[in-house]
Amino acid sequence: MMKNNVILSLTAVAVFFVFIGCKKEGCTDETATNYNKKAKEDDGSCLYDSGAFDRSVMLKNYADDIILPAYKQFQLSNENLISAFELFKNESTASNFNEVQLAFEETYLVWQDASAFEFYKADEIQLRSNINTFPSDTAKIEDNIQQFGTDLTSPTNLDAKGLPALDYLLYNNLAYENLTGIDVGLIFNYVDLILDDMSQNMSLVIADWETRSSTFGDNIDNSADSPISLLVNQLNLDFELFKNARIGIPLGKRTANIQRPDQVEAKYSMQSIKLAVEHVKAIKNIFNGVGGNEAQGLDDYLNFLDAKYDNGLLSDAINNQFDVIIDDLSALNDPLSERVYDSVDALNQIYNNIQKQVVLLKTDMPSNLGVLITYQDNDGD
Repeated sequence: MMKNNVILSLTAVAVFFVFIGCKKEGCTDETATNYNKKAKEDDGSCLYDSGAFDRSVMLKNYADDIILPAYKQFQLSNENLISAFELFKNESTASNFNEVQLAFEETYLVWQDASAFEFYKADEIQLRSNINTFPSDTAKIEDNIQQFGTDLTSPTNLDAKGLPALDYLLYNNLAYENLTGIDVGLIFNYVDLILDDMSQNMSLVIADWETRSSTFGDNIDNSADSPISLLVNQLNLDFELFKNARIGIPLGKRTANIQRPDQVEAKYSMQSIKLAVEHVKAIKNIFNGVGGNEAQGLDDYLNFLDAKYDNGLLSDAINNQFDVIIDDLSALNDPLSERVYDSVDALNQIYNNIQKQVVLLKTDMPSNLGVLITYQDNDGD
């Protein structure tokens, strides 16, 4: 009996120490700048600053005045595009076709403001891939046109729908002729399917955000699933996608410096550089929390933490680097498919500056905010 009691006692002690050892350590003080709601035991790492920075106010600014408005603006632009296309279907004049193209270009520009928020419902339905997978598979698009009622929700059609597919259908060399020809009904149907698909996906995301926005600022810690972590990770991921897909791949960074002009965004409407400039501006605005009345963003949070870079503020270094990229891109004229041949030095410089910004955004910013980068890009940075 005594032997059994000893064994039970030792087992209890072992379980106790295992339990203690499994406790997640971290900062448990909600008033600290690095509070972690998942921490069960305070490890003395809490950080405090004089004054106060209300992270919930910053997050509310993002939810109510930046993210949800960006999605709603895209939906509105898409509705305007639908209306313009309906008018063209009824009166297929060159003037009405031009209005369709203008509405499309505006919708593509507005998408740049919404691209970086791929979490919650947007992540669940892969919104970014559904809206802007490029380059499009034009052969698949042509096959789908002939198959009335193609299922655009199928993953196999990601490169045959969205904005890139419309770019092809509205701007290829025979676009107007095709859209006013004998078999126009099939093309009209396919364009309608694409527009409806974008509208339905955006409606799902907007409905989800309308239920989340009021509580988005409730969780102010920096754990992997926290709003701050999601913002930082998606801002970085979107910027790296920009670096690789919009600049690096066409420039030949993945193909031994052999240019790939066929891989540019908006190949047929030839507005790749225009969209690239808008995209960098959008990411800069997200970083600065631009869009709301409070206008509190990640830059303000870094300033509150007194985050430094080269004897100056890290936020200033990041904003200056954004400005360099925007200025250098703006100095080039579309189409990018031609610039990858005649402006190689300028594009290489832009690419290098983008890479420098990746380090600031992906290494310096998260380390100061206490946020982990959780996505895998297989890029090697």
